[in-house]
Amino acid sequence: VQRRLASRPTCMMLTSSARIKNVATAIEAFSRPELRHVALYVAGVSPGTYGELPDNIVLLGKLKREEITGYLQQAWAFIHPSLADTGPTAVKEARAVGLPCIVSTECGAKRYVIPGKAGFIIEPTNVNQLVDAVLCVTRDAETALAMGRYDYERCCHELSATVMYDKICSIYGEILEQ
Repeated sequence: VQRRLASRPTCMMLTSSARIKNVATAIEAFSRPELRHVALYVAGVSPGTYGELPDNIVLLGKLKREEITGYLQQAWAFIHPSLADTGPTAVKEARAVGLPCIVSTECGAKRYVIPGKAGFIIEPTNVNQLVDAVLCVTRDAETALAMGRYDYERCCHELSATVMYDKICSIYGEILEQ
């Protein structure tokens, strides 16, 4: 995916309206005056689910894959403040696209995020931490691109055919030894 950042700082969230996904904390954070200049697009949650929202928060409902790709291309960052999530695919996809990720301490993807370099790890209901992380990532386009590029390069290395082959051979080697 070719990154083409939106002119306005933008964060993306791919989720559902399930309470465990913690959309309420994201809405509270982006409703604050400090983040009113940053747009939040939430795919997977229908418009009207959370009542009247500020103009910078857009609930997109269910999207097709191509539509999601378009939003990810333009986003400055990806947020996932989940209350509990073992290994969210959405975070993996965001990392593979080159988006810096802001994830919660209760999210399995936290092991992939290097705070300050590839995104941030926050307490899931700590609105102040989420606001601070978003402000840092969206400070300017170069910061967002650099953080996303850092993780993208790591993903390319960690998921390369050579590295994956070596890991699989190592696993089978251990099994055979047992």
